[in-house]
Amino acid sequence: MGMFFSNIHIKMTENFSINDVKNFMDTTMTEKGYTCTDNNSEAEVTVGLYFSDDSKWITVMSDTFMFNGPDDAKKTAVTFSDKFNTYVIAAACVDSDYLIMNLVNTSDGTDGFINVGDYYGMPYQRNTEPIPWTKVIKNYEDFLSLINEEHVFAEEVFFSAAEMLSMNTEQCCLSTGMLEMVDAKKLVILRYKIDSVFNNDPPKFEIPMFDLMPCEIGRSHCVFVNNKGGGSKGIAVQFQGDYIENDEITFEDVVFEYKQNGEIITVPIKLNKYYPPEGKPVLWWRDKNFVIPPAVNPDIPYNKKMDLEFEKEFGIRFTPCGNSRKTLDIKVFIIPLDNQKGSACWYVYKYHKTKRNYIDSHNEDVDRCNLSEAQRAESLLDPDDFDLDD
Repeated sequence: MGMFFSNIHIKMTENFSINDVKNFMDTTMTEKGYTCTDNNSEAEVTVGLYFSDDSKWITVMSDTFMFNGPDDAKKTAVTFSDKFNTYVIAAACVDSDYLIMNLVNTSDGTDGFINVGDYYGMPYQRNTEPIPWTKVIKNYEDFLSLINEEHVFAEEVFFSAAEMLSMNTEQCCLSTGMLEMVDAKKLVILRYKIDSVFNNDPPKFEIPMFDLMPCEIGRSHCVFVNNKGGGSKGIAVQFQGDYIENDEITFEDVVFEYKQNGEIITVPIKLNKYYPPEGKPVLWWRDKNFVIPPAVNPDIPYNKKMDLEFEKEFGIRFTPCGNSRKTLDIKVFIIPLDNQKGSACWYVYKYHKTKRNYIDSHNEDVDRCNLSEAQRAESLLDPDDFDLDD
């Protein structure tokens, strides 16, 4: 995976300090509806400020920065240049394939945009010349050669240009996900949360990545959920299917998994067979004390929202054993005890109504793929290998 970042670099002058940049970020975030917090677990947005005596630039990283193109980059750069009356670079990198750097100074009209590389054949461009960079860069001819060369990784340009800018190489491509790699003495870290109650609904689970491959005997499988409702306590896991009554399929290595402070926690669990007053037996497990985290606030920046939802995922891993003809019958429910209607359910043919429809759809997808005969033979499902409903 390549490098992704969007950041801002402010050329230092005698007219402001790192504390002024911090206060500006506090004001900006407050205007967006955020409040400061010292509690890392409740923080929804992180901002990092890099400063060093041997660099002429302050770097600002924020979860709210996402420069999808040159207009986004310039708009953010202008905001900082207006405030501090100095040169500002807005930079962004996409998967190490494409780099943009926009130099702005609103006090003298400086606007120099450069782009390096390509991204899926559609580079974002603006019609400006690199000449404005002579105002901040040493060895302009070397800089010009650098941005016009071929590069395996687009960010190499910024790393190489850092010395020409009197900037430390460690700061030029920073993002909030890289703060632990930097000397803490060079950082000011700010954390914010949205000061509002956005979800008082009961817990409601959804499966973020619905696996469309059937379970295989002897191979680990997982089902994970996100909570899209309010926080709660207590969870249950239930397996359903015709295979349970006569133990045609059993499960080994069953664990409940969640994350805590970035660490994956796995709890071995035992599935108990239960015979309800009506209906067929099920396998179940519950933990009345598991704390269900509330849904991620939908108003926070998209990338951060995705990170937090991944951090808050929880679910079950299991390895089926026994009769392979019954694997399509495996159904997994993850249930909030406070709201059973908010449960999430996985079974592989859920969106195809019948097992045969699922197999037909799966095989059509395989046929559309550019696979070798061996890969195709391995991927196709044979209806005769499974117990179907018809």
